[in-house]
Amino acid sequence: MYDKVCKSCGTRYSEFLKTSMLGCPDCYKAFNSEIISALGKFQHDTFHTGKNPNFSEEDNDLLYKYKILLKDEEIAKSQGTEKIGLSEEIRRLAEELKARGIM
Repeated sequence: MYDKVCKSCGTRYSEFLKTSMLGCPDCYKAFNSEIISALGKFQHDTFHTGKNPNFSEEDNDLLYKYKILLKDEEIAKSQGTEKIGLSEEIRRLAEELKARGIM
């Protein structure tokens, strides 16, 4: 059987199977199809759902945007430069997140 090797660091796929550790970032590219296949076997999905798997992708996007806007508002206040409409957008997002049961 052919044992794939990462061209960057020399890690073999058989080593990954034994240790569950990759040798470098390029290993993800070298063993991509094998890793995806292995993930499908011991996880239910082959993609990351985050800490809130019951949230839809849209819910997660809204929550992410809300957190970014809060951070932007905090930075603007600390610099004394408030952004026009930022507080209103934050309020609107907060209401939408509450309506979705996220907050």
